[in-house]
Amino acid sequence: MTSKIYLGIIFSDYQETNLKKFIDYSNIKEEIIIINGRFDDSRYKKDNCKFPKNVKIKNFSNKYVYLIYLLLLLIKYLFHNKKFIFGNPQGILCNFLRIFINGRNQIYVDDGSLSIDYDFNKLKKDCTVFTIYNIKLPTKINKIQHFLKYKINKKKTCEEVLLIGNPLVFNNILSQYKFMNLMKILSKKNKVIYYYPHSRENVELTLLPKNFKILKRKTSIEKFIDNYKYNFRLIYSFGFSSSTTEISYICKKENIKALDINDWIDNKAENFHLKKIYKLHYRYLREQKFNITKIKNLN
Repeated sequence: MTSKIYLGIIFSDYQETNLKKFIDYSNIKEEIIIINGRFDDSRYKKDNCKFPKNVKIKNFSNKYVYLIYLLLLLIKYLFHNKKFIFGNPQGILCNFLRIFINGRNQIYVDDGSLSIDYDFNKLKKDCTVFTIYNIKLPTKINKIQHFLKYKINKKKTCEEVLLIGNPLVFNNILSQYKFMNLMKILSKKNKVIYYYPHSRENVELTLLPKNFKILKRKTSIEKFIDNYKYNFRLIYSFGFSSSTTEISYICKKENIKALDINDWIDNKAENFHLKKIYKLHYRYLREQKFNITKIKNLN
């Protein structure tokens, strides 16, 4: 009988984090090899995950080296019983590989809030989806809805306001000009705003108003909020970001204000699909009883 091995095919730190959650949840003891294609590695600092000893992780900044390494792995473990863990179900590589993989050997972890709008009917029967989202999946798919159980800390609520950063300029969602105007609107509503940056932010941090206090990023936003000495009076989060749902398992939903900035995105042809997806995300948050604030673009 051939031995079993898990192969993780991922392309971001967030996918890596959710893959680790799946490994911890499933208590996997077999060998696990993770290859993370971090092709924009030079642009931002990586958040490190601590894996158990049976996990080997390789990071690649070159997609061709990534593919060659994956091919060599598939040849090396050709006759092994393989299970694949994917972090992006709509990626080109994933779409290609799953043609040759039996459904029961395919596992999918969240790739941000993509899980809200992805058509899971495209996946094979008997595959498994590991998600934090309360979404309805086809009956042919095995769903595991899971979120980390944080310690219940009886902390005092302070008057501080937190804004969870997002690489809006880096990802070409907003121009620098619009980002600055958006931050000015938020700054007028609060005397001081603490700003927890996203790992991919760079230029955004130079465009913030003076009453924003930038915190040093040392860990994920979930761990930061969980470990902070107080509960924040108010937490701003962009509604299309996975962090909105993630932090709702740590703090009260009434303290979270999801920002709807769809009006700020230009009505260009390339943005039409993006705005449509974001509307689905806002609808999901409303169904889950989140507080959503629509910020109108005054320009």
